[in-house]
Amino acid sequence: METRDHSETQHQQLPGRRAFSVEMIAADRAVEEKCTQLGNPDRPQLIKAQKLASKALGLKGAPHQVLKALCSCTRGGLVNKRVKVWPSNAWLMENTGASERNVSRAIATLIRLRLIIAKDAPGCRRFPVYEGDKIVDAYGFDLSPLILRQAEFAAIVLKREQERKERKVLDREIACRRIAVEAALNDALSYEQSDRVLALFAELAALKRQVPRRNSLKDREPVLRAMEALRERAEALVCELAKQPDDDPHDIELAGSACQNGSLLEKKLKISIENYKAAADQRAGGEACALPETVPLGAADDPPKINSPPVDQFIPLWLISEACPLIEDAGPHPQTMRGIIDAGWILRRSIGASQDAWTEGENSIGLWLTAVLAIFVYQKACDDVAAKGPPAKGSPRANPGGLFREFIRMAARGEFVLHTALKKMRQKRLK
Repeated sequence: METRDHSETQHQQLPGRRAFSVEMIAADRAVEEKCTQLGNPDRPQLIKAQKLASKALGLKGAPHQVLKALCSCTRGGLVNKRVKVWPSNAWLMENTGASERNVSRAIATLIRLRLIIAKDAPGCRRFPVYEGDKIVDAYGFDLSPLILRQAEFAAIVLKREQERKERKVLDREIACRRIAVEAALNDALSYEQSDRVLALFAELAALKRQVPRRNSLKDREPVLRAMEALRERAEALVCELAKQPDDDPHDIELAGSACQNGSLLEKKLKISIENYKAAADQRAGGEACALPETVPLGAADDPPKINSPPVDQFIPLWLISEACPLIEDAGPHPQTMRGIIDAGWILRRSIGASQDAWTEGENSIGLWLTAVLAIFVYQKACDDVAAKGPPAKGSPRANPGGLFREFIRMAARGEFVLHTALKKMRQKRLK
């Protein structure tokens, strides 16, 4: 049997003026070796292979559009044991919206990536070769490499998807530990504002700057280990500050966050009335706390007394600050429960709520929830104005003070849970 040199075969298979390249010759040899594995691919199979190749190789712009157009113009079936198409540059320009130069560059890119093989006739023309009514060959593009490499592209896409899921899990664990650190440090500030607490806040800020972005491929394990160590130190500090004498024990459950089965579970902080009074009196230096000098006193009424009864459910300070960032309109960012109560008292006047409404809330749902509710209504009113514009005169939107009183009464009846409303507001803000 007569044998021919492979290089001569290549020249006979790929005539025309197009320059040969190493990639094109390698792709053609691979197709020659695996031509029996081509089967009889139709248009949906070609389009599926094109999507996998574009995703695996990161094809964008003109190369992606040209490859998509080449796969969409196939008639199905094999031509001379190959998957061949023969669209003109004018047709590709019309279906991709690219210029002729970009189409030529895209074809060169696809050849370099070994996705197609170009087989132009002399003069760079593309057309089918007939024998009677049957197409026996064609000058144009061979898409056989795309079909033969489909399993390779699928493996690349699957591996990247698994790595993406692993990064997502690590990002969630880092977020869980970050929230736990913030909650623990905010709780520590409710006892005292010492250099140890502020130093841990500085460490947290530095560590947050090292957290990789969502789509970054940077290693997340060192950040996760550092955040876990910081969480343990922060919670140990809160335990030390909250420790009670043996003759007067009080059970305190730290406010923290844990990651269990991919969901964030928030622990609730329970503080007795005696603990609350003692800690607040020690921080405030007395029963009353003066308002910040930067906030003008719009009325002659005084801030609430610290000896008001606390509520049974404590809302974490980090949740209030993240859900209601406009709390800073009341002055410097509050870091203690006393600061939250003062901020609520100041913002109560900004929403037009009377002191009588505040007193009603203090008597029905407690001082703490009343103050946080005032902050919540102020933030809600500001968000409403930013989204819908200034309210019309006489509309319900123009009376946030009435909404404040209504929320107090609904909370007293158990029809409104402030903690849940704050969580929804925070989630909406983070989207």
